[in-house]
Amino acid sequence: MASRKALAAAPPRVVQLADALQAEIGTRGLQPGERFLTTAEAAKEFRVSMALANRALQILAQRGAIERRQRTGPVVAEPGQSDAGTLARVAVFAPESDVVREGLLQDGVIVGLQRALPGCEISFYATRTNSDAEALGELLNQLGRAAEPVGVVLARSSLAAQRLAEERALPTVVFGTLRPSVTRLDMIDWDQESAGRQLAERTLGARGRQLLVLLNERVLPGDEMFVDGIGRAVEARPGVTLRIRHCPPDDVAVAAIVAEHVHGLGQSEGHVALVCRSVPLARAAERCLAGLGSAFRIGVADDRGTNPSPGFLVARPADTPERQGEQIGELLSQRVADRGAPPRRISMPVLVEP
Repeated sequence: MASRKALAAAPPRVVQLADALQAEIGTRGLQPGERFLTTAEAAKEFRVSMALANRALQILAQRGAIERRQRTGPVVAEPGQSDAGTLARVAVFAPESDVVREGLLQDGVIVGLQRALPGCEISFYATRTNSDAEALGELLNQLGRAAEPVGVVLARSSLAAQRLAEERALPTVVFGTLRPSVTRLDMIDWDQESAGRQLAERTLGARGRQLLVLLNERVLPGDEMFVDGIGRAVEARPGVTLRIRHCPPDDVAVAAIVAEHVHGLGQSEGHVALVCRSVPLARAAERCLAGLGSAFRIGVADDRGTNPSPGFLVARPADTPERQGEQIGELLSQRVADRGAPPRRISMPVLVEP
């Protein structure tokens, strides 16, 4: 039988570091008002980057464990200064492969979530296959029996997971696109249709005649909306040919798909135009095209808030990862405060850069 252990996952590095730093307060016997590690000291002691150390200290401050003072630096906070708000705990579920390969639930989202829910405990669980449904149902039942309010975040979740959360009636936010027939959950996602349309237009430019779209092997509802946007852009350009390929998470396979497309192009086609659903796909395609000596223009959907390559056209949410996390926390708080309210839907606008 599946068990809760099957869903257990190590939390993101920023949370692991925040937990380790918080443990240092007790280990060192520090009292309220006493000086704590600065960003530089934490980075050096735990051998991490300054950026990671700074975000971990942000989380500690949001938990109410420390105060960050401008002149004196971090000090240990007085007990009881944290405010757990409406929720005591939030359980976050995300596909393990997406967290590892694509950086889903990056540090900024976690920092923003903790900022919106200061003092709230955040737990993380990896989902792997549909066989996890039984374990997920068991865990949601346990969360529903908790004495204190508990919220749930489902990132890139399956139909089974969304239905289970809907049936349990726990305060839940879907971080991604709702599955068909799921109507009672709150949701936040970026405008997938707009991202696809803008990337297709920019990648084709004025002379592009063939567009290759690389999607991940596992198809989500957001992918369908993304492709709908690409289709609308192509429909507005008579004479443009659209090819769509689903790619396994394997760089060699992606390179073979791209090479086959390039070899089928005529000499007068101009640049190779590609739109990729994820950064790993775009990077594999870029390496292949560079090796073939082809002129190319690559557009990629990237919600991580970083520039994956100077040569890419990048579609991303206009909201920062921190703001995305804050909005997830705000949706959870609103749902706890008014469980009978209609489901809330947030569609974040999209930017394409450069």
